[in-house]
Amino acid sequence: MPGLLIDAIPFSAPRDPDLEALAATLEAALAPDALELVLRCPDSGRRFRRRLATGHDSGLRPASAARADASPNGNVLTVSFGRNGEWEGRLFLLRRSVRPWTGAETTRFALLAPLAGQLLTRLAQATADRCARERLLALAEATEEPAILFDRSGTILFANEAADALMSRQTEEGLAVLSGDRRATPLVSHLMQLATLGTARAERIALTDGRCLEARVVEVPGDGTLAAPPVRVVMLKERAAPSIDDVRPHLLARGVSGREAEVVSGVLQGRRNSEIAAQLFISEYTVKDHLKHTFKKLSVASRGELLRALHAVPGPPRTPAS
Repeated sequence: MPGLLIDAIPFSAPRDPDLEALAATLEAALAPDALELVLRCPDSGRRFRRRLATGHDSGLRPASAARADASPNGNVLTVSFGRNGEWEGRLFLLRRSVRPWTGAETTRFALLAPLAGQLLTRLAQATADRCARERLLALAEATEEPAILFDRSGTILFANEAADALMSRQTEEGLAVLSGDRRATPLVSHLMQLATLGTARAERIALTDGRCLEARVVEVPGDGTLAAPPVRVVMLKERAAPSIDDVRPHLLARGVSGREAEVVSGVLQGRRNSEIAAQLFISEYTVKDHLKHTFKKLSVASRGELLRALHAVPGPPRTPAS
């Protein structure tokens, strides 16, 4: 999850069992009088403090910049945690001045501090991940655009109503994706492949019926448990198909002839070579020959690449309304 996309505040729950367990471990090993947790958000500048002592937890409270950035007075041992661009924090182990830390205790702390820092970093990030997961799953369910949730192996976990309708159309109409190697892959199979690539990405997909979809893959981290493993949300948006008039200047600028443009028009309409041939009263071999010449002029290798290239052509300028 890049940066603070979801600005969830770590350790803000009234009770935090993981934090309490860490505090109990440190109390058993080092016997501090109290522990004080300080958090700072680098983006918003917000700061919070939380004080824990035996039988008492103040809860997370806003703190002024001066107070949050200052170390407590007295005998203090400090654990720093957090990652760049995310919540940063320090955990102070406090003792009264009349009970200083011994050499053995500071040695023990030096061994425990790196582990405590790693655990606090993980717990802080888990809050943001959990919040991001909940919000993105809610978005996937609420959006009117098709959205499908996959696990990392490409198994479908959830599909909203719009995605269900799209998958039904694949079954009824044989919707498939035109790939660069001139083969057609069923749409859902292609989306499964996207979901297993392991990175957030966006891709334009040309369908065999002439339509074009934009697929955006979002990684939603889990919380490190089997109950909430990582998922990937694939969100789809249909792009308006260009007409031959929209792309004709682009074709003419690259030397595509008028007859070749008529064949391209048929491709934009999702027609097969045999259908284009019947429409133009030419042979199917001639259609293939026109397409071969068009591919060369546009530096593409297949119908899929042709459609993706044409969908990327900027539309004609709009005339301002008078």
